[in-house]
Amino acid sequence: MPVIDTPHTPTPPRKRRTGRIILITLVALVVLCGGGIALVAALSKGGTTVVADSPAAKSQPPQVKAWGAGTYKVGEDITAGSYKTTGTEFGCYWERLKGDSGEFDDIIANDNIDNSAPARMTIKGTDRFVKFSGDCKWIKA
Repeated sequence: MPVIDTPHTPTPPRKRRTGRIILITLVALVVLCGGGIALVAALSKGGTTVVADSPAAKSQPPQVKAWGAGTYKVGEDITAGSYKTTGTEFGCYWERLKGDSGEFDDIIANDNIDNSAPARMTIKGTDRFVKFSGDCKWIKA
């Protein structure tokens, strides 16, 4: 039986994918490092980063808004209602105000909180401003 010689076609060389692999690797590193940098930044500020679908996120208590030293406009910055504080080592002070002129006549009510004594105060809907001084953190009661 005669042997028929068929022409041999060479297989084309494999396409180089190193450029694509390097690009994908660089993108993955940027994404991973960016997430790491965000996590480090959050932790360095004392915060925590919680993934919404993680079990840890579901077991976390809801964040409670607290108001510290400053003057707040009732109805915009803070709502009317009862507020409480556990006090601090150095005590604090609060004022309910009918205006923000800084005049003594603007004070509706006020009180000093001694050292670590817990305290409550109620902001009325007719108050225009409330002012907190010292280190106390006030939360809605």
